[in-house]
Amino acid sequence: MVDLHTANALAELAAETGAGIAMVGDHLQAMPVGHAGAMACMAQRSDAVVELDSVHRFRDPSYAQLTLRLRQSGRRDAAMEVARELDDRGLIRRVADDVAAQEAMVDAYFRWACDHARIALVTGTNDEADAINEAIQDRRIELGQLSLTRIAIGRGEQRILEGDIVQTRRNDISANVENRALWTVGRITQNGVQLVSISDSSDVRTVSTDYVADHVHLAYASTVHGIQGETTDVSIVGPGVDASGLYVGMTRGRARNEVIAIAATDAVAREAIAESMMRGTIEVTLDDARNAARAELGRAARWLADDIGASGSAARPFGREQHIERVEATLREDSNGRLEQIAAASAWLVEAEVLATQLELEAARESAAAHGRRAVTTSSESDVLAALRDRVDTRSEELEQMMVDSTEAESWLARAIEENLRRHVQSPAEREQEALARTAAGPGTLNSDRRSGVGIR
Repeated sequence: MVDLHTANALAELAAETGAGIAMVGDHLQAMPVGHAGAMACMAQRSDAVVELDSVHRFRDPSYAQLTLRLRQSGRRDAAMEVARELDDRGLIRRVADDVAAQEAMVDAYFRWACDHARIALVTGTNDEADAINEAIQDRRIELGQLSLTRIAIGRGEQRILEGDIVQTRRNDISANVENRALWTVGRITQNGVQLVSISDSSDVRTVSTDYVADHVHLAYASTVHGIQGETTDVSIVGPGVDASGLYVGMTRGRARNEVIAIAATDAVAREAIAESMMRGTIEVTLDDARNAARAELGRAARWLADDIGASGSAARPFGREQHIERVEATLREDSNGRLEQIAAASAWLVEAEVLATQLELEAARESAAAHGRRAVTTSSESDVLAALRDRVDTRSEELEQMMVDSTEAESWLARAIEENLRRHVQSPAEREQEALARTAAGPGTLNSDRRSGVGIR
């Protein structure tokens, strides 16, 4: 999962300190978020390369051998044979549509959780994982397994309750929690949230409510990147995953691994699973990664203001950019994304204000009912209301900053559009002269100041 930039930083550190590097992984599992190629590069230059060939996780030795064929099925006929064997084992579940697929994954969670089995639900997208997470949480509330007495606000404004399964998404040395670690939520207080390790109930950490709001989310279901490296009792893989997602998802469970396919017939379901096994490029070479990095730099960079050849012209922030169309498209996507974030934050604030008003009215009714008689009261409702009000204040400040950033992003987009239009109205000779000047100038140097030409955030 190490991207090329991180691997390069590790190599430089090792060269400075004399440390050694041992890379462990499987290039047929999910690729890093970033440029791949680190494993291939290190394998070519390493003093020793060891490939493991024995499978130990599964209770069924014959399924262990099947996973090796699933890992690298190669031709389509081999993939179809693996799909047929999975179907013969009853490991392919056919459903009619996306709604039925979600329901099947939610039902599977409760079916296996009743036996105290640990289950992995693997989805193709984060949105699918979020929908399943919220559906499981809602049903657990209905069954009385979770209570709304104490609530924390998680990443993406998710509701986090005591007893929920969550994942931390950022290393925090002070709290001693790691990115991608899985936890059960313990006690929620105004001072923080207890997290209990999934694998060791004696391992308890406490994180701040601010950390939870920014870096903790529900994790009953997750994408392949969220579950890779985990070992569970059962794994259920949803539709729409790619080859690495299918391979990783179908190798998490010791006892059983199932995959869901949306299809009208069993034959079509097998074909869909076989299609998921077919891979494109497994891992790019170092040269491919270098070229991709250059292309990304060209898309994301905003060059220093520079007049590159049109005498008498005003300074042009994107004058040295080779691919102005790409920059304009990236800036437009960035601007649209910020507008969507603003809309989502505004909608949440409206909903939060409504909820806060409801809590205040409920507290007032309870106070009136208790007036004149001795009553035992708790501070849970007021704690929830106070936490919600604090989050509303924080979110309001964040929204104000979002609007400032959005205005700045729109300004940069306008400059890129202006540069693009300017080039379109130039004469052929002017275009050629400037193209030669850009090539001679090279990629330039990125500046860390956003106003002077920084990579898009």
